[in-house]
Amino acid sequence: MMAILGEMAAGQEVYSIDESFLDVTGIGSLFPLDKFGQQMRTRIRRETGLTIGVGFGPTKTLAKLANYTAKKWTQTNGVVDL
Repeated sequence: MMAILGEMAAGQEVYSIDESFLDVTGIGSLFPLDKFGQQMRTRIRRETGLTIGVGFGPTKTLAKLANYTAKKWTQTNGVVDL
């Protein structure tokens, strides 16, 4: 999972065995981050069988909050962009 995520962004900080922070600078100017998050979820699911939650935020703390929300609220479809 970490290798796949590392391919999808300019930089990656592996935070724990199942969490990482990606540098998505500039991606939001190409297309909405929620769509990018769905692409990440789809690729991880297809290639590993794992389901992930994706949270975007201006700080690591807010990204973790967004990820928590993405996992808890089903109407987010697993992705939250703060």
